Amino acid sequence: MLLLILASFIVAETAGYGVHKFMHIIRSKAHFEHHTLYPTGAYLTDTAYQGPSNLSARLQDVMYAVPGVLYTAAVWYYFGLAAFLVALSVVLFNAYASQYLHNAFHVRGHRLERFDAFWRMRITHWVHHTEDRNFGIISNFTDYFTGSYRSVPPAQQAQLLREWGYEYRVR
Repeated sequence: MLLLILASFIVAETAGYGVHKFMHIIRSKAHFEHHTLYPTGAYLTDTAYQGPSNLSARLQDVMYAVPGVLYTAAVWYYFGLAAFLVALSVVLFNAYASQYLHNAFHVRGHRLERFDAFWRMRITHWVHHTEDRNFGIISNFTDYFTGSYRSVPPAQQAQLLREWGYEYRVR
């Protein structure tokens, strides 16, 4: 059971990375509207990002869903209903948590700001808005594996936080 949970998380994260990277390769309109709304200078806002509600955005949602549907269908076929329900739960939780965290990264004063891990993830995501790197949201293990990860040195972290109106706090 634990192996199935771990495998489901790895598949969900890897699929999310792959779809996200693909959207950069094809220059997806919906995805780049997000990058346009949150360029480096306006990375943080006071309200949650709602995203575009056009056909391009809905196609992007489908692109994210397809790998999860295929994976969970394969789990059901090979391992039965109980395994399918576990895999589906992990994939759905991963999708929800990724979207929730991604929105939180862009909202000033978000309740997750009290956690150092959130600040590290927010800064890592900021790199994604400035370069074609750091495509992961919950985890960057796929970025490490593919060589697309870039860390932010402590001095640059401190400078970023000052620019965003915060005191340096990332440890």
